[in-house]
Amino acid sequence: MEKKVLGVAWVGQGDFGDEAMAYALRSALGRSTDVKKLTYYQHGDSCRFMGKGDIPVKRLYGYKGNPRWRNLCDSLLLRRFNTIIYGGGSILHSQAGIVRKLKLLQRMRAGEREVFAAAIGVTVGPLNTPGEEAACADFIDALDLVVTRDNHSYELAKSLCPKANLYSGFDISMALSALCPEDFPEDIERGRSNTVGVFLIVKAKDYHAQDFDENILQPYCSLLRYILGTGATLKPFVLYVGDDYPDILLHKRLVAQVEGLGWDDVHVYDGNIFRTVEAMRSCNRIVSMRYHGIIFAHMLGIPFLSLEYDQKNSYFCRSVGYSEEMYVGFYPPHNLTDVYGRLDTLFERGEDFLATAKPPEETRDIAIEGLKCLCSGVQRT
Repeated sequence: MEKKVLGVAWVGQGDFGDEAMAYALRSALGRSTDVKKLTYYQHGDSCRFMGKGDIPVKRLYGYKGNPRWRNLCDSLLLRRFNTIIYGGGSILHSQAGIVRKLKLLQRMRAGEREVFAAAIGVTVGPLNTPGEEAACADFIDALDLVVTRDNHSYELAKSLCPKANLYSGFDISMALSALCPEDFPEDIERGRSNTVGVFLIVKAKDYHAQDFDENILQPYCSLLRYILGTGATLKPFVLYVGDDYPDILLHKRLVAQVEGLGWDDVHVYDGNIFRTVEAMRSCNRIVSMRYHGIIFAHMLGIPFLSLEYDQKNSYFCRSVGYSEEMYVGFYPPHNLTDVYGRLDTLFERGEDFLATAKPPEETRDIAIEGLKCLCSGVQRT
């Protein structure tokens, strides 16, 4: 039977991490299954990364269409597919979002059609209400395979659905070093520069708030000035260039206020994930609020400090055995004195923290195993 695969992921939205995950998934499918193309249920209008040997991509809908029109068309269009893959990413937290994903699968299986359904490289939670827990349990029960990307998500999914087919994996972008070894050379001379990569984020509602300057901008400026004061070269990264987060606007404000920082120092993701990886490779320390900032720091063997705005950062750090000294809640930015102390520790003992965590080769292999589980299920369809 021809493999007709529908993907549900945040693609074409101008996000480095989502494009890295999407490319890893397509690369694995192209190498290990008979899948000839992947159709995304929704696809944004921003840049989508297409890599070497990538399988063709199509889409059913954009993100700006009328939901009622989509629902009307689904009854006809979804019957084309015999496989649906959700993820990777943080897709299992809001009740409304989970219910929408389950309804999509139910439409595909209407009339007792056989459909292989899986979620790959996903974070489960946080689930803050009984309704969210119930919706998540119903969704997981309906899937043939769930591959989580951290131990916390695995344990939470297991507690909700003890009989589900679960695998505790890692973010699927971590498989890229095996899928694309030419873009991850092993003979890297670490420590040849004193460059600190910094990945900051601001939510749109906070950027437009009246107290943005006082509560967000000035603490960020203080953080950057502190790093510059150590004698390090500063390299800010913008990993998201879509419309949902004003990352570019934030960094323009930072450049205008922080002495010694120019726009040429800022790396802006341009749609090519490996150009961004190469820019990260030039750093010998990384300070990141963004999840994929710490993911790729780990992959590249760069000591990092996670200033998390989302719990998924700490879930990852715990899963790889990274020191608790090197991750701390930070959004909205607060307790800068504590952060400065952690920065000093990062600069002084960064390599020690890497040495006590799981090596990138081990976590890469676990991510690969999760993709193999998925590909095996797809191939049997």
